[in-house]
Amino acid sequence: MTADIVEATEFPALAQRFNVYAVPKTVVNDAHEFVGALPEGHFVAAVARAVGGAAPSPEGEPAEAEATRLNPRPESG
Repeated sequence: MTADIVEATEFPALAQRFNVYAVPKTVVNDAHEFVGALPEGHFVAAVARAVGGAAPSPEGEPAEAEATRLNPRPESG
C-alpha cells in the first residue's frame, strides 16, 4: 500500500478535483472515498472493501464507514 498525504489548502486544484470539503478524506485508487477519522481497524476494513477485499469490521463492532464511489471532477488543462 502506498499513501500520499496532501494539504488541501496548498494544492487547491487537487482538492477541487477530488471534491475535498472536509478532512480527513481518504481516496482509494482514484475511485472510492470516505470522509472522517476512523479507528485503525475500521479504516483498514473500509480500504479493503474499497479494493474488493473481504475485510470484516473489527470484532464485535458494526462497520463505521463504507467507501463510496468517487466522481472526481475532470482535470482542467
